[in-house]
Amino acid sequence: MTEARKRSLLATSVFVGSVLGAGVFGLPYAFARAGWMIGFLYLVVIGGVLLVLQLINAEITIQTPGRRRLAGLAGVYLGPVGRYVTTFLFFCMNWGVLIAYTILAAGFLSEIFGSMFGSSILAYGLVFVAIEALLLLLPIKRAAHFELVIGGILLTLFLVLILSGLPFLQPGNWITFTPSEWLTPYGVALFALAGIGVMPEMHDVFGEKYEYRLPKAVIHGFFILFTLYAFFTLAVVGVNGSFTTENALEAYTIVLGPGMRAFGALLGLLTIGSIFFMVAEQVKDTLTFDFAFHRRAAWFVTLAVPTLLFVLGVRDFISVISFTGSVFVALLACVMLLIYERMRRGVCRRVKCFTVPRVVSIVIGLIFITGAIREIFIRFFL
Repeated sequence: MTEARKRSLLATSVFVGSVLGAGVFGLPYAFARAGWMIGFLYLVVIGGVLLVLQLINAEITIQTPGRRRLAGLAGVYLGPVGRYVTTFLFFCMNWGVLIAYTILAAGFLSEIFGSMFGSSILAYGLVFVAIEALLLLLPIKRAAHFELVIGGILLTLFLVLILSGLPFLQPGNWITFTPSEWLTPYGVALFALAGIGVMPEMHDVFGEKYEYRLPKAVIHGFFILFTLYAFFTLAVVGVNGSFTTENALEAYTIVLGPGMRAFGALLGLLTIGSIFFMVAEQVKDTLTFDFAFHRRAAWFVTLAVPTLLFVLGVRDFISVISFTGSVFVALLACVMLLIYERMRRGVCRRVKCFTVPRVVSIVIGLIFITGAIREIFIRFFL
């Protein structure tokens, strides 16, 4: 294997490993509520939009010198105000992600260990966060080789889980449709496919010599995730239908039997544990590289806010990922579009850049802003 292809494989694994997380376990529930075909349509449309945004993100990363995260890029192109707004949105998004992971991990730990810690979601959640906090303190550097191994294991385990459901499929579950729930998959799908902060890590894998391969790695990563999400939701909704739970593995693995129930809990815990670490590292890196925080201070801030909100009662999984996706992911996507437009006026007049028609950027931005306003209104005013 050539060096370029090896780096492409590793960068793709970084993308898949950073995006694959709690969202995959919430998609089947959202799809079951609206109807699988409606959910799949959301997956196609939102996946296409986010693929364009990630290609824009890749172009911004390639054309901007220095090792900057999204907040740093906003500072370069949008000024101090843009940097602070982006930082706020970035932290809120990732804290929402970490809360969602903690909720799921607590459920998986409860499934595995039963009443060892009193069967309390709060207790298991705090145990999970404590373990992750210790890992984040250790001098462990994120390695693309590690993510390649973990990503391969996770994809294999998901394949086993999907194939195990084939004897229990009920095709009628795929053709249901609930008009009143047709908007339910929107925020969940945004959350599941986001991965907005991963581009600098992918660029680090390539280095400047091979950075031209970055867009292709993004496309490959999206194809893998889209295929996994489509078949996983197809299997879970096909087996459970309207009985699909917010944590998709709960009802799904009950049908498959006690052995698969334990397997599903271990799979979920492995997925959530590895991605929680990666997301927390991204937040810590942003504080360290863009805001010059001391490593220990960055560690504390990264974990303190989501843990406090979890303790205070923010433990509804679907609500967390829907709000995080509809509001913070969507608004960060709008920031990315603004950065791209500013870059296009300057850098892209001197060099050839990935081009998206301005009208497309405007339409995408308006859709995301409208979705964010709707979600905020529903959560706080209805």
